[in-house]
Amino acid sequence: MLRAEIVGLHAVDPKVHAFAKAHSHGTPFSQIRDQHPELSREIDEMFQPFRALQRTTRVAMNFTTTIGDPTTVILEAAQILAVDAIVMGTGRTETTSRGVFAGSVARNVFMRSPVPVLILPPGAQIQTEGPDKEVVEIAGEMTTRPRILVGIDGQAGSVELAAEAVRFARAVQAEIYFMHAGGAMPPEVETILAGLKEAATQYRLPVRERHVEKDPVEAALEIADREYIDFFVFGTRLRAKKGLMAKLQEKAAERGGFFGSTSDALVRKAERPVLIVHLGET
Repeated sequence: MLRAEIVGLHAVDPKVHAFAKAHSHGTPFSQIRDQHPELSREIDEMFQPFRALQRTTRVAMNFTTTIGDPTTVILEAAQILAVDAIVMGTGRTETTSRGVFAGSVARNVFMRSPVPVLILPPGAQIQTEGPDKEVVEIAGEMTTRPRILVGIDGQAGSVELAAEAVRFARAVQAEIYFMHAGGAMPPEVETILAGLKEAATQYRLPVRERHVEKDPVEAALEIADREYIDFFVFGTRLRAKKGLMAKLQEKAAERGGFFGSTSDALVRKAERPVLIVHLGET
């Protein structure tokens, strides 16, 4: 099992906190925290659960707060720190039944991030228990082996998605569920599955196949409930647009639609974490 260093990052948004407009983008909040004791306490309380985990685990953690637009702050920090992944949550108002996820910081980040983004939906559940789940030793503790479900369509970028799924599974010692939605499995998907199985075997990771002939989002959700899946791993070819296309993206999301991204729809419906991997641009 791989160990990661965690960087806890909070952005003080000038659109929310008027005082922040007087400071340049990227200003460390530590330079002015004494002038804003109430906000300082709120930020300390927000990081408190992580500090508690830091005391009881051997995971390296650092925390920082910066003034600036949240999306920009996160993406800049990811580049400077050369992170392997970004982990974000979504608020309940960002994933309503109408699909108003378009304006959220999480969606803006995953549309522009060059590294995978792990999205935690509101009240995200990790199904750690299941009647047929294998008990294994992970990080010195006996626990049930996590399960991830990766959706592969065989289009451009699918090989990279499969590789990222194996990388993620290796990090958490997970069992991999390979899902293909559609008719008969095309040769290119069979080749990707064979490669995934070969890579997983090197790390002693179990692989199971699931082939469905229905909407991939609905299929993934059904399999997750039935098989006690802990994480989804899906790709997206959706990218942030500019000008008129940006406005069309926002309008589509407000109506509950999306621009060709299965992962976008999955995030709005899933109750489990979704790891989103960029496969290219559309």
